[in-house]
Formats: sequence, structure tokens, C-alpha cells
Amino acid sequence: MMGASVVACCSLFIMALMAAAAAPGFVPALYVFGDSLADVGNNNHMLTLIKADFTHNGMDYPGRKATGRFSNGKNSANFLTDKFGLATSPPYLALSSSSNANYVNGDNFASDGAGVSIATNENKCITLDKQIEHYSGVYSSLSLAASGRPRLRATLPGPSLPSPSAA
Repeated sequence: MMGASVVACCSLFIMALMAAAAAPGFVPALYVFGDSLADVGNNNHMLTLIKADFTHNGMDYPGRKATGRFSNGKNSANFLTDKFGLATSPPYLALSSSSNANYVNGDNFASDGAGVSIATNENKCITLDKQIEHYSGVYSSLSLAASGRPRLRATLPGPSLPSPSAA
């Protein structure tokens, strides 16, 4: 339990440093990975019991309705995109089911219940290894779309993310 608190605090500290260092417009897009601290509604697009679509989960969010966040308002991903002057990265599963998916402005792969271990809530959420797998597909699509567009290509983050172990 204490380990999770340390990881959460370190993550928030790193995000705060990044936000303080970047000027608005400097970050072209944000691709979010994580669990309930960053999910903006991916689990709403899955057959799972791990959902946050209760009235109190959204009472302080603009529009005062549940959006799939495990919070009563904005979550860490929302605050980070606000700081960078970006729109909130949409849930990956909402875009992946759309025929006109636009990943160039960022995407949120986070899923309530996800853990570092592949076994954590497997088949009940988007596990971290699946989040990375989905991002690799998005990266491939963006790379293909960016061919012949050097400015777009220069803004793409690298595809080499570490894969979590099953241990």
C-alpha cells in the first residue's frame, strides 16, 4: 500500500515539473497511460463491472454528469492537459470505434483497475501492456499519416515504450 502511495506521489511530482517547464503550445499532444487516476472514460466502452458512471462521479465536472472518471470532477490527466493548454485527450476506446479517429491531438489509454502487473484485473480493464499495444497501433497510424509531412513527423513521440512483465 505504501509503495502505491510513493509511486503516485512521484508521478504527480514529475507531472508538476513537466507542467512547470513547458510553455503552452510547446507540447503538441498528450498520450496518457494509467489507471483510475487518469482514466477519462475508457471503461464506459467495455463490458466490465469496473465503471465510474455514478451520479457523484462528475458532480464537480463541467456539465455535472458522470463521465467515467473515478473522481467527482477533473482527474490528473485533465489537470495536465489544462496546464499544457490542450483539450482533454479523449478515451482511446471512444476514438477506436469511430471511423474518423484523429489521434494527432493526443489520446487517453488509461483504464480504471489497470495495474503494472499484466494479471491485475486482466480481461476487466485495459491492462498496461494492452495500453502500450494500443499506443503502438496509434503510433503506426500517425507515422503513416505523417509520411511526407515532416513537421507532423517531428512531433510524434517514439514508439519504444517498455513492456511490463507478467511477474
